[in-house]
Amino acid sequence: AIEYAHLLKVNPEKASEIFAIPERTLSIAENAFEGCTSIKKLVFTKDISPDAVYSTALSGLVNLEGIYFDGNVDAWPNYKNVDTTNAEVYFYSASQPTDTSVKYWHWDENNTEPVAW
Repeated sequence: AIEYAHLLKVNPEKASEIFAIPERTLSIAENAFEGCTSIKKLVFTKDISPDAVYSTALSGLVNLEGIYFDGNVDAWPNYKNVDTTNAEVYFYSASQPTDTSVKYWHWDENNTEPVAW
């Protein structure tokens, strides 16, 4: 449920393997993903303020494999409360990047799934 651009709670029964946080979401509440064990790929919008991700916001994502950030590499370290222990972090690039020191992603041909370059 999103209220006034704040992600409060994701219904675990409606969560699939891929979850894209809607653009213009400004914050993620505590335990927003509680019980969302099916989510493996999380598309993370750059609209969220780094200080507005609560410490337990992503704690329910126990099977998370990848975080697909639509912002730039330099902005990511500001998201200190995003636990990336078990997930790879990818950064958006519309075209094939030449920098291989960073992991990048793009949308598939149907614009429905994030795919690593």
